[in-house]
Amino acid sequence: ANNISAPRRIKVAPTSFTGHQGGILIIDAQQEAILVLKSTGEVIGSIKQSGLQPLALISANESVLFTCARTRRCYIVTAFGDKSKFKTHLERPAYMCAIQSQNANSHDAISQDSLLIFISDPVRNTVCCFNGRGQSLWVFPEMDGIGDHSLSMPKAVTVTPGGRLYVADSGNHRICVISQEGHLVSILDSTTRDHNTPQGVAHLWGQRVITVDVKGLIYLV
Repeated sequence: ANNISAPRRIKVAPTSFTGHQGGILIIDAQQEAILVLKSTGEVIGSIKQSGLQPLALISANESVLFTCARTRRCYIVTAFGDKSKFKTHLERPAYMCAIQSQNANSHDAISQDSLLIFISDPVRNTVCCFNGRGQSLWVFPEMDGIGDHSLSMPKAVTVTPGGRLYVADSGNHRICVISQEGHLVSILDSTTRDHNTPQGVAHLWGQRVITVDVKGLIYLV
């Protein structure tokens, strides 16, 4: 598309926004908007938000979710134009991922109550979990943690379909794996040796993208 002036983040769009698979979402910082594009590059819609400072952008539950640095809010927008927002207590809500709760009933498929939203804050060194209505469910670590139960400049986050949250714990040069209930499951660092990390995790710093494939292999950028 030629009318994008300052692209920042790009994500696959929910099919409810484009009417078919293959569309994308792009944050345009200069236009202060999230643009909705077809796979052909045609802009077919936009989500306007004054003062939009691109921090996190994802699609989940057939909705678009994004955070703003200036307002410290998380916004949830549906294809019907409905917009909800909630104020986070985070200093800098930087990276985000979401999943349907493993405890959700089948009739809750589109319920915001069953949506779990995980947001990292590299300033306060925490990862927080909210539901789709903005209720804070847990914070990791709960207090000023030490050792394994601590984070230092947490950045990229991703969650698997099974509900495991992977956090790029940049300042500690490792990856923390947390359950959807907020409990530490394991730590992957330079001492880790298994079939997924045969060389361990070394020189980890400032990762902006983390993802885990169906085989459990971890990819970092």
